[in-house]
Amino acid sequence: MGEEGKFKQPWLGVLALLTVYAISYLTYMVFLNPVGGLLSRLVVADVSVLSQVLPAILAPVYGAAATEMAALLAPALALRSASYSALYPLGYPLDWLTVVVFGIVWFVTIAVLCMPFQRGAPPKQPQSGLAVAAITLILAFLTVYVLSSFFHFTGYELLLLGTAGFLVFPIWATLFHYWPFVPKRATVHPVARGATYAVISWVITFILYYVFNGLAWSGATFFEMYLPGHDLFATLLQPLLPFNHYDQWISLLVAIITGINIMAVINPFEGRSQPTRGVINIIIAIIIGVILWFILMPILGSAPHVFAVPFQGQLAPLIISVRSPGNVTVYLLYVVLLILIIQQLFQMHWFAGKGAKGGVQAVILAFIIGTIAFFITIAYTPIAMALSGASSAAAVSGLQALAYGALMTYANLGMPLTGLTILLETQGTVQLLGTTLTFGWFVLGSIMWLLIYMAFDFWPWK
Repeated sequence: MGEEGKFKQPWLGVLALLTVYAISYLTYMVFLNPVGGLLSRLVVADVSVLSQVLPAILAPVYGAAATEMAALLAPALALRSASYSALYPLGYPLDWLTVVVFGIVWFVTIAVLCMPFQRGAPPKQPQSGLAVAAITLILAFLTVYVLSSFFHFTGYELLLLGTAGFLVFPIWATLFHYWPFVPKRATVHPVARGATYAVISWVITFILYYVFNGLAWSGATFFEMYLPGHDLFATLLQPLLPFNHYDQWISLLVAIITGINIMAVINPFEGRSQPTRGVINIIIAIIIGVILWFILMPILGSAPHVFAVPFQGQLAPLIISVRSPGNVTVYLLYVVLLILIIQQLFQMHWFAGKGAKGGVQAVILAFIIGTIAFFITIAYTPIAMALSGASSAAAVSGLQALAYGALMTYANLGMPLTGLTILLETQGTVQLLGTTLTFGWFVLGSIMWLLIYMAFDFWPWK
Protein backbone atom coordinates (compact mmCIF):
# COMPACT_ATOMS: atom_id res chain seq x y z
CA MET A 1 0.00 0.00 0.00
CA GLY A 2 1.29 3.43 -0.80
CA GLU A 3 1.43 6.37 1.53
CA GLU A 4 -0.62 8.79 -0.58
CA GLY A 5 -3.66 10.27 1.11
CA LYS A 6 -4.49 12.40 4.12
CA PHE A 7 -1.68 11.13 6.34
CA LYS A 8 1.71 9.55 5.80
CA GLN A 9 3.63 7.11 7.96
CA PRO A 10 4.25 6.98 10.85
CA TRP A 11 1.17 9.15 11.62
CA LEU A 12 -1.01 6.93 9.48
CA GLY A 13 0.09 3.97 11.62
CA VAL A 14 -0.54 5.87 14.84
CA LEU A 15 -4.10 6.77 13.80
CA ALA A 16 -4.77 3.21 12.61
CA LEU A 17 -3.43 1.82 15.90
CA LEU A 18 -5.67 4.13 17.93
CA THR A 19 -8.65 3.07 15.79
CA VAL A 20 -7.96 -0.65 16.31
CA TYR A 21 -7.40 -0.15 20.03
CA ALA A 22 -10.64 1.81 20.41
CA ILE A 23 -12.66 -0.92 18.66
CA SER A 24 -10.97 -3.69 20.67
CA TYR A 25 -11.41 -1.90 23.99
CA LEU A 26 -15.05 -1.03 23.33
CA THR A 27 -15.79 -4.66 22.44
CA TYR A 28 -13.99 -5.86 25.55
CA MET A 29 -15.81 -3.45 27.88
CA VAL A 30 -19.21 -4.45 26.50
CA PHE A 31 -18.69 -8.20 26.53
CA LEU A 32 -15.92 -9.29 28.88
CA ASN A 33 -15.48 -6.58 31.49
CA PRO A 34 -15.59 -8.67 34.72
CA VAL A 35 -17.47 -5.97 36.61
CA GLY A 36 -20.30 -4.72 34.43
CA GLY A 37 -19.90 -6.53 31.14
CA LEU A 38 -22.19 -9.10 29.61
CA LEU A 39 -19.98 -11.87 31.04
CA SER A 40 -20.62 -11.00 34.68
CA ARG A 41 -24.31 -10.39 34.06
CA LEU A 42 -24.77 -13.80 32.48
CA VAL A 43 -22.82 -15.59 35.18
CA VAL A 44 -24.66 -13.79 37.99
CA ALA A 45 -27.98 -14.64 36.35
CA ASP A 46 -26.98 -18.30 36.17
CA VAL A 47 -26.00 -18.24 39.84
CA SER A 48 -29.45 -16.94 40.74
CA VAL A 49 -31.17 -19.71 38.80
CA LEU A 50 -28.90 -22.44 40.19
CA SER A 51 -29.41 -21.20 43.74
CA GLN A 52 -33.12 -21.85 43.34
CA VAL A 53 -32.76 -25.27 41.68
CA LEU A 54 -29.89 -26.90 43.58
CA PRO A 55 -31.36 -27.10 47.14
CA ALA A 56 -33.94 -29.70 46.11
CA ILE A 57 -31.26 -31.73 44.32
CA LEU A 58 -28.81 -31.59 47.23
CA ALA A 59 -31.36 -32.14 50.02
CA PRO A 60 -31.10 -35.98 50.04
CA VAL A 61 -27.34 -35.73 50.60
CA TYR A 62 -26.85 -32.63 52.77
CA GLY A 63 -30.21 -32.36 54.54
CA ALA A 64 -30.55 -29.06 56.39
CA ALA A 65 -27.29 -27.79 54.90
CA ALA A 66 -28.58 -28.17 51.32
CA THR A 67 -29.37 -24.47 50.96
CA GLU A 68 -25.89 -23.40 52.09
CA MET A 69 -24.22 -25.99 49.87
CA ALA A 70 -26.34 -24.81 46.95
CA ALA A 71 -25.25 -21.22 47.59
CA LEU A 72 -21.61 -22.37 47.60
CA LEU A 73 -21.89 -24.65 44.59
CA ALA A 74 -23.93 -22.32 42.35
CA PRO A 75 -21.10 -19.83 41.62
CA ALA A 76 -18.67 -22.66 40.89
CA LEU A 77 -21.09 -24.28 38.46
CA ALA A 78 -21.95 -20.97 36.80
CA LEU A 79 -18.30 -20.05 36.39
CA ARG A 80 -17.51 -23.49 35.01
CA SER A 81 -20.33 -23.22 32.50
CA ALA A 82 -18.70 -19.94 31.50
CA SER A 83 -16.02 -22.07 29.92
CA TYR A 84 -18.23 -24.66 28.24
CA SER A 85 -19.69 -23.49 24.96
CA ALA A 86 -22.18 -26.28 24.27
CA LEU A 87 -24.26 -25.23 27.28
CA TYR A 88 -24.58 -21.62 26.21
CA PRO A 89 -23.39 -20.84 22.66
CA LEU A 90 -21.89 -17.36 22.38
CA GLY A 91 -22.56 -16.76 26.06
CA TYR A 92 -19.21 -16.83 27.80
CA PRO A 93 -15.49 -16.07 27.53
CA LEU A 94 -14.30 -19.23 25.82
CA ASP A 95 -17.15 -18.97 23.35
CA TRP A 96 -16.07 -15.44 22.50
CA LEU A 97 -12.43 -16.50 22.34
CA THR A 98 -13.33 -19.18 19.82
CA VAL A 99 -15.46 -16.77 17.78
CA VAL A 100 -12.48 -14.41 17.70
CA VAL A 101 -9.95 -17.04 16.62
CA PHE A 102 -12.30 -18.40 13.95
CA GLY A 103 -12.81 -14.78 12.92
CA ILE A 104 -9.08 -14.62 12.19
CA VAL A 105 -9.32 -17.84 10.18
CA TRP A 106 -12.26 -16.64 8.10
CA PHE A 107 -10.77 -13.18 7.56
CA VAL A 108 -7.60 -14.76 6.15
CA THR A 109 -9.75 -16.95 3.89
CA ILE A 110 -11.95 -14.11 2.61
CA ALA A 111 -9.67 -11.08 2.48
CA VAL A 112 -6.26 -12.71 1.93
CA LEU A 113 -6.57 -16.08 0.20
CA CYS A 114 -9.48 -14.92 -2.00
CA MET A 115 -7.98 -11.51 -2.64
CA PRO A 116 -7.82 -10.46 -6.31
CA PHE A 117 -4.21 -9.81 -7.31
CA GLN A 118 -5.24 -7.05 -9.69
CA ARG A 119 -8.09 -4.57 -9.33
CA GLY A 120 -9.42 -2.10 -11.84
CA ALA A 121 -9.89 0.38 -9.01
CA PRO A 122 -9.50 0.32 -5.22
CA PRO A 123 -12.62 -1.00 -3.45
CA LYS A 124 -14.97 1.66 -2.16
CA GLN A 125 -14.62 2.29 1.57
CA PRO A 126 -16.04 1.81 4.11
CA GLN A 127 -18.55 -0.41 2.27
CA SER A 128 -15.96 -2.99 1.26
CA GLY A 129 -14.46 -3.18 4.75
CA LEU A 130 -17.87 -3.46 6.38
CA ALA A 131 -18.81 -6.30 4.05
CA VAL A 132 -15.63 -8.22 4.86
CA ALA A 133 -16.11 -7.62 8.60
CA ALA A 134 -19.74 -8.73 8.53
CA ILE A 135 -19.08 -11.90 6.52
CA THR A 136 -16.08 -12.74 8.70
CA LEU A 137 -17.97 -12.43 11.99
CA ILE A 138 -21.08 -14.22 10.70
CA LEU A 139 -19.04 -17.18 9.45
CA ALA A 140 -17.04 -17.25 12.69
CA PHE A 141 -20.20 -17.38 14.80
CA LEU A 142 -21.81 -20.01 12.58
CA THR A 143 -18.68 -22.15 12.79
CA VAL A 144 -18.69 -22.04 16.59
CA TYR A 145 -22.44 -22.54 16.83
CA VAL A 146 -22.55 -25.52 14.48
CA LEU A 147 -19.51 -27.26 15.98
CA SER A 148 -20.67 -26.73 19.57
CA SER A 149 -24.40 -27.35 19.14
CA PHE A 150 -24.40 -30.18 16.60
CA PHE A 151 -20.97 -31.78 16.97
CA HIS A 152 -20.67 -31.15 20.74
CA PHE A 153 -17.26 -29.50 20.67
CA THR A 154 -16.48 -27.98 24.06
CA GLY A 155 -14.97 -24.54 24.53
CA TYR A 156 -11.38 -25.70 24.76
CA GLU A 157 -11.77 -28.13 21.88
CA LEU A 158 -13.02 -25.28 19.71
CA LEU A 159 -10.18 -23.07 20.89
CA LEU A 160 -7.65 -25.78 20.01
CA LEU A 161 -9.22 -26.25 16.56
CA GLY A 162 -9.32 -22.51 15.90
CA THR A 163 -5.72 -22.04 17.03
CA ALA A 164 -4.62 -24.81 14.66
CA GLY A 165 -6.46 -22.92 11.89
CA PHE A 166 -4.75 -19.68 12.92
CA LEU A 167 -1.46 -21.50 12.37
CA VAL A 168 -2.30 -23.12 9.01
CA PHE A 169 -4.43 -20.69 6.97
CA PRO A 170 -2.07 -17.66 6.77
CA ILE A 171 1.04 -19.59 5.65
CA TRP A 172 -0.16 -19.72 2.02
CA ALA A 173 0.24 -15.94 1.87
CA THR A 174 2.99 -15.26 4.41
CA LEU A 175 5.45 -18.11 3.72
CA PHE A 176 4.43 -19.68 0.40
CA HIS A 177 3.45 -16.38 -1.26
CA TYR A 178 0.39 -17.96 -2.91
CA TRP A 179 2.18 -20.98 -4.33
CA PRO A 180 1.19 -23.01 -6.38
CA PHE A 181 -1.04 -20.40 -8.08
CA VAL A 182 1.68 -17.75 -8.28
CA PRO A 183 3.30 -17.17 -10.67
CA LYS A 184 2.06 -19.78 -13.16
CA ARG A 185 -1.69 -19.73 -12.38
CA ALA A 186 -2.19 -16.17 -11.15
CA THR A 187 -5.26 -15.74 -13.38
CA VAL A 188 -7.29 -18.41 -11.55
CA HIS A 189 -10.49 -16.86 -10.17
CA PRO A 190 -9.91 -15.58 -6.60
CA VAL A 191 -12.85 -17.55 -5.20
CA ALA A 192 -11.59 -20.80 -6.75
CA ARG A 193 -8.09 -20.12 -5.45
CA GLY A 194 -9.33 -19.29 -1.96
CA ALA A 195 -11.63 -22.34 -1.88
CA THR A 196 -8.69 -24.58 -2.79
CA TYR A 197 -6.53 -23.13 -0.05
CA ALA A 198 -9.44 -23.37 2.41
CA VAL A 199 -10.13 -27.07 1.75
CA ILE A 200 -6.47 -28.01 2.08
CA SER A 201 -6.11 -25.84 5.20
CA TRP A 202 -9.18 -27.31 6.91
CA VAL A 203 -7.86 -30.83 6.32
CA ILE A 204 -4.48 -29.94 7.84
CA THR A 205 -6.21 -28.05 10.67
CA PHE A 206 -8.34 -31.02 11.68
CA ILE A 207 -5.32 -33.33 11.53
CA LEU A 208 -3.43 -31.01 13.88
CA TYR A 209 -6.50 -30.78 16.13
CA TYR A 210 -6.83 -34.54 16.54
CA VAL A 211 -3.10 -34.92 17.15
CA PHE A 212 -2.99 -32.23 19.83
CA ASN A 213 -6.33 -33.22 21.34
CA GLY A 214 -4.89 -36.71 21.77
CA LEU A 215 -1.78 -35.25 23.37
CA ALA A 216 -3.92 -33.20 25.77
CA TRP A 217 -5.77 -36.26 26.97
CA SER A 218 -2.77 -38.59 27.00
CA GLY A 219 -0.92 -36.16 29.27
CA ALA A 220 -3.74 -36.02 31.82
CA THR A 221 -4.41 -38.34 34.70
CA PHE A 222 -7.80 -39.89 35.39
CA PHE A 223 -8.22 -37.75 38.50
CA GLU A 224 -7.40 -34.51 36.67
CA MET A 225 -9.89 -35.19 33.94
CA TYR A 226 -12.75 -36.69 35.89
CA LEU A 227 -12.44 -36.15 39.64
CA PRO A 228 -11.19 -33.46 42.02
CA GLY A 229 -7.42 -33.79 42.00
CA HIS A 230 -4.29 -31.95 43.00
CA ASP A 231 -4.70 -29.29 40.31
CA LEU A 232 -7.17 -26.62 41.39
CA PHE A 233 -7.90 -25.61 37.79
CA ALA A 234 -8.75 -29.17 36.80
CA THR A 235 -11.15 -30.17 39.53
CA LEU A 236 -14.83 -29.45 39.22
CA LEU A 237 -16.99 -30.74 36.40
CA GLN A 238 -14.30 -32.67 34.57
CA PRO A 239 -13.78 -33.60 31.79
CA LEU A 240 -15.54 -30.47 30.50
CA LEU A 241 -12.61 -28.18 31.11
CA PRO A 242 -9.15 -29.68 31.68
CA PHE A 243 -7.51 -26.24 31.77
CA ASN A 244 -3.84 -26.93 31.84
CA HIS A 245 -3.60 -29.80 29.41
CA TYR A 246 -5.32 -27.91 26.62
CA ASP A 247 -3.60 -24.67 27.62
CA GLN A 248 -0.25 -26.38 27.41
CA TRP A 249 -0.64 -27.53 23.80
CA ILE A 250 -2.43 -24.37 22.70
CA SER A 251 0.55 -22.41 24.01
CA LEU A 252 2.86 -24.55 21.84
CA LEU A 253 0.72 -23.87 18.76
CA VAL A 254 0.79 -20.14 19.54
CA ALA A 255 4.58 -20.35 19.91
CA ILE A 256 4.79 -21.84 16.40
CA ILE A 257 2.41 -19.12 15.14
CA THR A 258 4.87 -16.62 16.61
CA GLY A 259 7.69 -18.34 14.76
CA ILE A 260 5.72 -18.13 11.50
CA ASN A 261 5.14 -14.40 11.97
CA ILE A 262 8.82 -13.90 12.73
CA MET A 263 9.83 -15.67 9.52
CA ALA A 264 7.21 -13.73 7.54
CA VAL A 265 8.70 -10.42 8.70
CA ILE A 266 12.35 -11.42 8.22
CA ASN A 267 11.52 -13.05 4.86
CA PRO A 268 14.83 -14.85 4.23
CA PHE A 269 15.90 -17.01 1.28
CA GLU A 270 14.43 -14.68 -1.33
CA GLY A 271 16.63 -16.29 -3.96
CA ARG A 272 14.98 -19.69 -3.58
CA SER A 273 11.87 -20.71 -5.47
CA GLN A 274 8.63 -22.02 -3.99
CA PRO A 275 7.73 -24.41 -2.45
CA THR A 276 11.32 -25.02 -1.26
CA ARG A 277 11.49 -21.57 0.28
CA GLY A 278 8.18 -21.96 2.12
CA VAL A 279 9.06 -25.41 3.46
CA ILE A 280 12.41 -24.17 4.79
CA ASN A 281 10.70 -21.20 6.44
CA ILE A 282 8.08 -23.45 8.06
CA ILE A 283 10.77 -25.77 9.45
CA ILE A 284 12.68 -22.83 10.89
CA ALA A 285 9.44 -21.32 12.25
CA ILE A 286 8.63 -24.58 14.04
CA ILE A 287 12.13 -24.71 15.51
CA ILE A 288 11.86 -21.09 16.68
CA GLY A 289 8.43 -21.77 18.19
CA VAL A 290 9.52 -24.90 20.05
CA ILE A 291 12.61 -23.14 21.41
CA LEU A 292 10.50 -20.19 22.57
CA TRP A 293 8.07 -22.59 24.22
CA PHE A 294 10.75 -24.48 26.12
CA ILE A 295 12.33 -21.22 27.28
CA LEU A 296 9.08 -19.53 28.35
CA MET A 297 7.32 -22.45 30.05
CA PRO A 298 9.69 -22.60 33.06
CA ILE A 299 9.60 -18.79 33.36
CA LEU A 300 5.92 -17.98 32.79
CA GLY A 301 4.28 -21.41 32.82
CA SER A 302 3.37 -21.37 36.50
CA ALA A 303 2.04 -18.72 38.82
CA PRO A 304 1.16 -18.33 42.50
CA HIS A 305 -2.53 -18.01 43.26
CA VAL A 306 -3.64 -16.51 46.54
CA PHE A 307 -6.85 -17.73 48.19
CA ALA A 308 -8.46 -16.61 51.44
CA VAL A 309 -9.63 -19.44 53.70
CA PRO A 310 -11.05 -19.35 57.24
CA PHE A 311 -8.58 -20.60 59.85
CA GLN A 312 -9.27 -20.55 63.59
CA GLY A 313 -11.90 -17.86 63.23
CA GLN A 314 -9.80 -15.64 60.94
CA LEU A 315 -9.15 -15.36 57.22
CA ALA A 316 -5.74 -16.73 56.33
CA PRO A 317 -4.00 -16.44 52.93
CA LEU A 318 -3.31 -19.69 51.14
CA ILE A 319 -0.72 -19.41 48.37
CA ILE A 320 -0.62 -22.27 45.91
CA SER A 321 1.57 -22.44 42.82
CA VAL A 322 -0.37 -23.85 39.88
CA ARG A 323 0.55 -24.41 36.27
CA SER A 324 -0.45 -21.48 34.07
CA PRO A 325 0.53 -22.18 30.46
CA GLY A 326 -2.06 -19.58 29.50
CA ASN A 327 0.49 -16.97 30.60
CA VAL A 328 2.83 -18.16 27.86
CA THR A 329 0.00 -17.96 25.33
CA VAL A 330 -0.90 -14.40 26.32
CA TYR A 331 2.73 -13.27 26.24
CA LEU A 332 3.28 -14.69 22.76
CA LEU A 333 -0.01 -13.17 21.54
CA TYR A 334 1.33 -9.79 22.65
CA VAL A 335 4.43 -10.42 20.51
CA VAL A 336 2.34 -11.49 17.50
CA LEU A 337 0.15 -8.41 17.92
CA LEU A 338 3.21 -6.13 18.01
CA ILE A 339 4.68 -7.80 14.92
CA LEU A 340 1.42 -7.22 13.05
CA ILE A 341 1.25 -3.61 14.24
CA ILE A 342 4.74 -2.94 12.89
CA GLN A 343 4.20 -4.92 9.69
CA GLN A 344 0.62 -3.96 8.81
CA LEU A 345 -0.32 -0.70 10.51
CA PHE A 346 3.10 0.98 10.24
CA GLN A 347 4.00 -0.88 7.01
CA MET A 348 7.54 -1.55 8.30
CA HIS A 349 8.09 2.22 8.22
CA TRP A 350 11.34 2.26 10.20
CA PHE A 351 12.64 -0.99 8.73
CA ALA A 352 11.65 -0.89 5.05
CA GLY A 353 14.47 -1.29 2.56
CA LYS A 354 16.78 -3.01 5.05
CA GLY A 355 15.99 -6.57 3.97
CA ALA A 356 16.28 -9.38 6.47
CA LYS A 357 18.23 -7.13 8.83
CA GLY A 358 15.28 -4.76 9.06
CA GLY A 359 12.98 -7.70 9.74
CA VAL A 360 15.18 -8.87 12.60
CA GLN A 361 15.15 -5.35 14.07
CA ALA A 362 11.35 -5.25 13.81
CA VAL A 363 11.06 -8.60 15.61
CA ILE A 364 13.38 -7.47 18.39
CA LEU A 365 11.32 -4.30 18.87
CA ALA A 366 8.11 -6.38 18.95
CA PHE A 367 9.55 -8.61 21.69
CA ILE A 368 10.70 -5.63 23.76
CA ILE A 369 7.38 -3.77 23.61
CA GLY A 370 5.37 -6.99 23.93
CA THR A 371 7.30 -7.99 27.05
CA ILE A 372 6.73 -4.59 28.65
CA ALA A 373 3.03 -4.63 27.78
CA PHE A 374 2.60 -8.17 29.12
CA PHE A 375 4.17 -7.51 32.49
CA ILE A 376 2.40 -4.17 32.91
CA THR A 377 -1.06 -5.58 32.23
CA ILE A 378 -0.67 -9.01 33.84
CA ALA A 379 1.82 -8.48 36.66
CA TYR A 380 1.12 -4.89 37.76
CA THR A 381 -2.22 -5.01 39.54
CA PRO A 382 -3.22 -1.28 39.54
CA ILE A 383 -2.87 -1.00 35.77
CA ALA A 384 -4.53 -4.37 35.21
CA MET A 385 -7.48 -3.31 37.38
CA ALA A 386 -7.78 0.01 35.56
CA LEU A 387 -7.73 -1.66 32.15
CA SER A 388 -10.22 -4.33 33.20
CA GLY A 389 -12.63 -1.83 34.71
CA ALA A 390 -12.32 -3.49 38.13
CA SER A 391 -11.58 -0.28 39.98
CA SER A 392 -11.53 -0.06 43.76
CA ALA A 393 -14.91 1.69 43.72
CA ALA A 394 -16.46 -1.37 42.11
CA ALA A 395 -14.43 -4.04 43.86
CA VAL A 396 -17.53 -5.85 45.13
CA SER A 397 -19.35 -5.86 41.81
CA GLY A 398 -19.76 -8.57 39.21
CA LEU A 399 -17.51 -11.61 39.47
CA GLN A 400 -15.73 -10.31 42.56
CA ALA A 401 -19.06 -10.38 44.39
CA LEU A 402 -19.43 -14.06 43.55
CA ALA A 403 -16.06 -14.90 45.04
CA TYR A 404 -16.80 -12.85 48.15
CA GLY A 405 -20.23 -14.44 48.55
CA ALA A 406 -18.77 -17.93 48.20
CA LEU A 407 -16.22 -17.14 50.90
CA MET A 408 -18.88 -15.91 53.31
CA THR A 409 -21.08 -18.94 52.61
CA TYR A 410 -18.15 -21.28 53.22
CA ALA A 411 -17.29 -19.55 56.50
CA ASN A 412 -20.83 -20.13 57.78
CA LEU A 413 -21.15 -23.68 56.48
CA GLY A 414 -19.19 -25.44 59.19
CA MET A 415 -18.11 -28.19 56.75
CA PRO A 416 -14.49 -27.23 55.91
CA LEU A 417 -13.46 -30.43 54.15
CA THR A 418 -16.67 -30.67 52.13
CA GLY A 419 -16.69 -27.12 50.81
CA LEU A 420 -12.99 -26.26 50.54
CA THR A 421 -12.48 -27.56 47.01
CA ILE A 422 -15.60 -25.75 45.78
CA LEU A 423 -14.50 -22.50 47.44
CA LEU A 424 -11.03 -22.69 45.91
CA GLU A 425 -12.56 -23.53 42.55
CA THR A 426 -14.76 -20.42 42.64
CA GLN A 427 -11.98 -18.10 43.76
CA GLY A 428 -9.46 -19.57 41.34
CA THR A 429 -11.79 -19.35 38.36
CA VAL A 430 -12.69 -15.73 39.12
CA GLN A 431 -8.99 -14.95 39.33
CA LEU A 432 -8.33 -16.70 36.03
CA LEU A 433 -11.21 -14.97 34.26
CA GLY A 434 -10.08 -11.61 35.62
CA THR A 435 -6.45 -11.83 34.51
CA THR A 436 -4.99 -14.28 32.02
CA LEU A 437 -8.18 -15.18 30.16
CA THR A 438 -9.38 -11.57 30.13
CA PHE A 439 -6.21 -10.15 28.63
CA GLY A 440 -5.76 -13.17 26.39
CA TRP A 441 -9.20 -12.44 24.98
CA PHE A 442 -8.40 -8.72 24.64
CA VAL A 443 -5.09 -9.29 22.85
CA LEU A 444 -6.50 -11.99 20.56
CA GLY A 445 -9.46 -9.73 19.83
CA SER A 446 -7.05 -6.92 18.98
CA ILE A 447 -5.31 -9.19 16.46
CA MET A 448 -8.65 -9.98 14.81
CA TRP A 449 -9.77 -6.35 14.68
CA LEU A 450 -6.36 -5.27 13.35
CA LEU A 451 -6.63 -7.74 10.49
CA ILE A 452 -10.23 -6.76 9.77
CA TYR A 453 -9.24 -3.09 9.78
CA MET A 454 -6.77 -3.87 6.98
CA ALA A 455 -9.81 -4.61 4.80
CA PHE A 456 -10.77 -0.93 5.28
CA ASP A 457 -7.42 0.12 3.77
CA PHE A 458 -6.75 2.66 6.58
CA TRP A 459 -10.15 4.33 6.18
CA PRO A 460 -10.89 7.13 7.12
CA TRP A 461 -7.28 8.23 7.54
CA LYS A 462 -6.04 7.42 4.06
